[in-house]
Amino acid sequence: MAVSCVCTACATRSYTPDTPSEARQLNIRNGDEIRVVTTNRERLTLRVGQVQEDRIVGVTIEPNIKEKRPPGTGVEVAYADIAMLEACNASIGCAYRPMIQRPAEAVRPEYASYDCSQLDAAILKIDTVRWVIRDDGGNLETSGHKAARYAGNFLMIPLAMGAGGGPIYMTDGGHVVLNAADQRILELLRLKRVRGCPAAATSEPGMTDLQMLEVLEPLMPATGTPDRQTCDDRTALLDRLRAPLPATPETGLPRE
Repeated sequence: MAVSCVCTACATRSYTPDTPSEARQLNIRNGDEIRVVTTNRERLTLRVGQVQEDRIVGVTIEPNIKEKRPPGTGVEVAYADIAMLEACNASIGCAYRPMIQRPAEAVRPEYASYDCSQLDAAILKIDTVRWVIRDDGGNLETSGHKAARYAGNFLMIPLAMGAGGGPIYMTDGGHVVLNAADQRILELLRLKRVRGCPAAATSEPGMTDLQMLEVLEPLMPATGTPDRQTCDDRTALLDRLRAPLPATPETGLPRE
């Protein structure tokens, strides 16, 4: 799934690689500055020191908002643990800010051949993307909210364009990308059920992910627009899809 990126000096793109091989194909090089979100829900910005067969080794630089590791911390990030990656070649020295776009399809064609462990890994990746959207304030909209926003956009875009620095206007609150992530999770869980895969634990007491699927399906009909309560119930459930996370390590490799 590609993710657009606005860059003041160059063109960059962010990606949510579904497999380690997809992550390797991004051609990250020594000296690049990259921003990643891991499946452990950790945000990192680092300068790449080594690109190995299965991982990237580097040192954190001045942290961006919501990043917790101090600069100068050595880290290793396995390709299998990368849920989102944004790279900007260090020689160009550009600044960027991520803008997540809608996943192209609810379920990619290759998912049909995935085994249970691969399905769980795909769910973990898109759940992490969904967490980023929610952590950045994303919410689902009802049809009434959309109508009000469209009217607001019409009035605010011309004003924002005159201010410089690109358009700044009332967004959809993350609805499109959040809804797309929710739909992908729903379809991946359905594939798990069809395959007869073992259920996974969630943060919802007494409920596995496949039990959660049974509750989600009536909340996510193929047609129609859900009301506010339905949207809120669905969001609350999916916010608890993942089992409690282990503690994030405070330090990595020794500082170089």
